[in-house]
Amino acid sequence: MRTPILALGSLATLLATGCGALPAWPESTPDPVVIGVDLNLTGRGQEPGPVYHDALQLQLDQLNAQDPAGTAQLALDVRDNRGDPGTSAANLAELAADPAIAAIITAGCPECVTGAADALTVPVISLDSLAAVAEPAAERQWVFRLGPNAGDNADALSLAMAGAGAETVGLITVADPYGDEGRRWVTDAADRDRLAVVVEARVSPGDEPSVPAAAQAVAGWRPPPEPFATEEPGTGPDAVVIWAYAPLAASVATGLREAGYEGPLFVDMVGADDLFLTGEATAFEGATLVFTNTPVADQRIASSPALAARQAWVLDYAARYGTYHLHSSWGADALLVLADAIRRAGGADRATIRDRIESTRMDGRTGQLRFSGDQHSGLSPGALVTLTASGDRWQ
Repeated sequence: MRTPILALGSLATLLATGCGALPAWPESTPDPVVIGVDLNLTGRGQEPGPVYHDALQLQLDQLNAQDPAGTAQLALDVRDNRGDPGTSAANLAELAADPAIAAIITAGCPECVTGAADALTVPVISLDSLAAVAEPAAERQWVFRLGPNAGDNADALSLAMAGAGAETVGLITVADPYGDEGRRWVTDAADRDRLAVVVEARVSPGDEPSVPAAAQAVAGWRPPPEPFATEEPGTGPDAVVIWAYAPLAASVATGLREAGYEGPLFVDMVGADDLFLTGEATAFEGATLVFTNTPVADQRIASSPALAARQAWVLDYAARYGTYHLHSSWGADALLVLADAIRRAGGADRATIRDRIESTRMDGRTGQLRFSGDQHSGLSPGALVTLTASGDRWQ
């Protein structure tokens, strides 16, 4: 499926991105710079593909509104991969082969990006969570990634659990390579912080029985009885980490509560979707989520242009689409990074855009973004904070 979205407008200023003054275009008006987009818009497990699509369109409209006269134009060529690896791989190959495409934004098939990495000669920004998409940078010279870094995420979760006084940890991960990353990083971080991962389970998207089975296994864990103990030990570990995509993570939280687990929940960044808690997500009440401060920007004083821009982003997204989705800021940042790189490149040359992305220093919608020759995952660890599910929203 091919759904072109043409948006003609200026990139003269990237408001409040923190990347400084942008070089001017040549005096002659350039042709539109086309960015290819490959997302899961209609397939199974489509979240957050439509969210990224909405975010790209909103951010593009905002860039264009800065100079309605339009001296530098952008066009998005959007393809629906339907969550099918074969379709996504074909989309990426077709976009990369089109000389009119200056760069690509993709999400929904990390294995397609890694599989094509050796042959790519077009800059690609992936919104997938798997670190291997952009690591090691020496083998992913054309691929960059925006999104949570598993190691930083696990470190923040482990510190939060230690701060809450936990000693024993249950771990439920999604049964895929991202879940494998989470298991490794959470176990390492817990060991560093003197926590013991005492019980583990895995859940699979589309495999409904795996959720209650995992919840029962973790909630039913009991420590060995102390000698001469006269009371039954409490049910479950001191804390449980849920490392799974939304909305599967909310189903896991519901399963844990139904299985009798009453302890604290700690949620990986990809486990939450909407800012407001509805349906199964209400089971997150009291849970701790690692994320950036963008979803709670409205609760803070706008002490910097970057924070003011994040506040405006949340309000503008909610005004257009009726609610705020936590992951929308990744889509916005993908377009901001490319717009900045295209501007600094002075045009649509792929190699020059790639080089400019690699030197990006920007305060984006998610937080500080820092790319380098050795680091193609842009989110700075300092951008991470912990949020709490309280009332009807993440706070």
